[in-house]
Amino acid sequence: MAIELKPDFYWSHFNRAKLLIAVGRKEDAIRDYEYLLKRDPRNQEIRNLLNGLRAEIATQPVPNLPSLLRSLPSDVQKEIEGIRQSCRELGPATSDYTPPRVTEGDEGLITFTVSGAQAVLIDELNFCGGGGECIHGVNCATGFTHNVAIYIRTGKSWKKSLSIFASEPVFLDVERGTGKFEVLVLNVFAGDWGCPVRTNAPPHDSCAAVVKWDGTRFVHKLL
Repeated sequence: MAIELKPDFYWSHFNRAKLLIAVGRKEDAIRDYEYLLKRDPRNQEIRNLLNGLRAEIATQPVPNLPSLLRSLPSDVQKEIEGIRQSCRELGPATSDYTPPRVTEGDEGLITFTVSGAQAVLIDELNFCGGGGECIHGVNCATGFTHNVAIYIRTGKSWKKSLSIFASEPVFLDVERGTGKFEVLVLNVFAGDWGCPVRTNAPPHDSCAAVVKWDGTRFVHKLL
């Protein structure tokens, strides 16, 4: 339960950013720092860490690689572009409003491997805002509802291997240095994956669940 992130819990996002940097996922760490800075604009420590990380990435050579996004199924590409377009339409920046950041290209797609095959996590939260921010009607619905899916590449095509509506940000852990999938922790809604439907439960009741790879498929278990 300690690795489950609450949307407004400072240390969860701060520590996750450090973990992401350690495993080479600096772009994902930036989203956590941006999330924290948006909620505490006067936090100079976070501002310095964010600016330093951005400068580090900016000086790194960009490999000439084919677009991962363009290789995904067309319906997935349309869903992602739909989120991005809705995010762009939220309005221009003013003295009182800073629009959420919109990702571009492959940004927001998180890759790893399962049994030697390339896989990608597609989380609606990752394409608008700080990567853990629920913007209603754009990247989530009521109750922090957002779709989380994993696709596995087979040759030149992708197969959807997991898809579920989650509440709250998810936590993905991969093996350092290899990018091998370790575990995915998320909250699922009552009625999904055996999460009980309780009498008089609060709206959008959910259960914490852990997802692992058994060598041939993803399996899940409630915590």
